[in-house]
Amino acid sequence: MPTENNIINEPRPGREFWDKLNAIPRYAFFLSPSGTSVQKFEDKALGNWIDVHEAQKVVDQAMDRISELQDAYVASGGREHVLREERDALQADLDAKDQRVDELLEIAQTLTVQLHEALGNTKYHEDCIRDLAALNPTPKPHTCCGSCPAGCNSGAKP
Repeated sequence: MPTENNIINEPRPGREFWDKLNAIPRYAFFLSPSGTSVQKFEDKALGNWIDVHEAQKVVDQAMDRISELQDAYVASGGREHVLREERDALQADLDAKDQRVDELLEIAQTLTVQLHEALGNTKYHEDCIRDLAALNPTPKPHTCCGSCPAGCNSGAKP
């Protein structure tokens, strides 16, 4: 039996059993020239007969794997569905909290602008707005005067 029939170059996930079936040697049968007997030849190109016992071994392996997966699913109590629901609920909660953060940052930016206006600034301090915007990746268009009478002096221009 040539070894090339048993080599699987690279395992293909999800197709392991198919690859094993295709690796089983194929045989062709020819009537002898005398016509009194049949000759068996291993021939991958012409043969379409395989040893049924070898094929049954591969099918048995596949059935064992299916049984293992079914047992694992039953043992988990079908928790995949529950876990998906929990994941979706957590994602919805995270989305809601992220939305609330965006709302609060918008309020903080509005209050900062109102504070600057109340202090007599007609332009808004760039550093205050940039610091708030760094907390929120959504950019807010504002201009800056270069100084901050509200006491925010991180990176203030002289």
